Amino acid sequence: MRFSFLHLADTHVGFMQYGQKKRYNDFAQAALWAVLQAIERKVDFVVLAGDWFHQRSGVQPFTMSQSARILGLLKERGIPCLAIEGNHDRPHYADRDMSWMEYLAQLGYLIRLNFVPGRDAPLQRADAEHPDGHFCEPLPGVLVFGMGYKGASTEALLPELAQHVQCIRDRENAAYSILALHTGVERETTFQGAGDVSASKLLELKETGLDYVALGHYHLPFEIEDWAYNPGSTEVTSMDRLNLEKPGGVNLVEVDTDRSGLKHEVRHLVSPTRPFVREVFEVGQAETFDRLLEALQAEFTTRHQKWEGKRKDDRAPIVAVTLRGRLRFDPGQLELEPIRAWTAELYQALECRVQSRLQPMGERSFGDEEFGSRQELARAVIRGTILERPPYADRAEVWLDATQELADQALAGSDPDSLYALLREYDRKALDTTEQDESADASG
Repeated sequence: MRFSFLHLADTHVGFMQYGQKKRYNDFAQAALWAVLQAIERKVDFVVLAGDWFHQRSGVQPFTMSQSARILGLLKERGIPCLAIEGNHDRPHYADRDMSWMEYLAQLGYLIRLNFVPGRDAPLQRADAEHPDGHFCEPLPGVLVFGMGYKGASTEALLPELAQHVQCIRDRENAAYSILALHTGVERETTFQGAGDVSASKLLELKETGLDYVALGHYHLPFEIEDWAYNPGSTEVTSMDRLNLEKPGGVNLVEVDTDRSGLKHEVRHLVSPTRPFVREVFEVGQAETFDRLLEALQAEFTTRHQKWEGKRKDDRAPIVAVTLRGRLRFDPGQLELEPIRAWTAELYQALECRVQSRLQPMGERSFGDEEFGSRQELARAVIRGTILERPPYADRAEVWLDATQELADQALAGSDPDSLYALLREYDRKALDTTEQDESADASG
């Protein structure tokens, strides 16, 4: 049997990045591009591995209208969209509120897959008439399982999920099976978040006979042993997650179940995102701000000419400027606004931001030489800060994960209510861990 499917994730429809309406439209256009790829390449179904939306609550009516029109193109052509919920798709109070993904499922735009741990009942099959369940069979002999975002609990739930997957696969005698997960994988990117699963634990799911794991959550593409894949986000959600050598997009997967060994071939299709420019400028020997600005203008003029020669998209770019090195003049004389304004004019930028990573004279350079990445340096600094505070030191790792996930969500634009709910989850986790330790001490 031969068939194909499209794997996409992290479209973040509705994200008005930098407060720019054009960026809001960019994210919808990128999601539309992904859907059109599925249609043009005549895939049999689509696997959406979470974070279709950007706002987990308060989705704007026009954002919902955009989503209905885009996903409606798949519905019109009879291409099932099998989706799980990412952390940006879940409501604040998941036990009581209907999620937007459930709503879209009820309207027939997608089939929501959501494995629920701790169930004694068998897994429920989902289809067009019952578009909410734990697994789906879009083609005879092809099974797609899904578990939405579970945060820090994800790794602990994998063994239970594996048992159910194994049972269903054996019962249905599946020719090919897919699992959709919205989670990060440790060491697969330079940034790490709370709730990431280890690659070794994820690979244990191979024993169930799964053929393809469709991941979402990290916004850069990667693959693990020709088995687990993340296609990356369809638009750039943050300068911190911009890698021009590994752009995001979608995965086109062609399957031949009669092939021995690896049954699929994966082709990564790069999405046409708005141009992003990251400029790093070393301040060098400039002894005044005016000299620094002159040197920067000369250097950036040359770089801009080279960039224009390679430019493929005529949309106004997003530009980020980072100043690095050691100042040779009073930091109070440094003015970022003239640098920003001049660079924005040079590139005709939609948005231009300047940040300083400069060090005053005499300050020791710390970080890049001793740590593999700035993320590792940040973890070390935060851990040290927590360990200095007795009320939190005993649960340092819990609060370290909490701090990093809160920072990730804040940078991604999560609202204050979401951040507060996340903090409460970690507070309960820290309390549960303390009680377990106290119980162990008592029994000892």
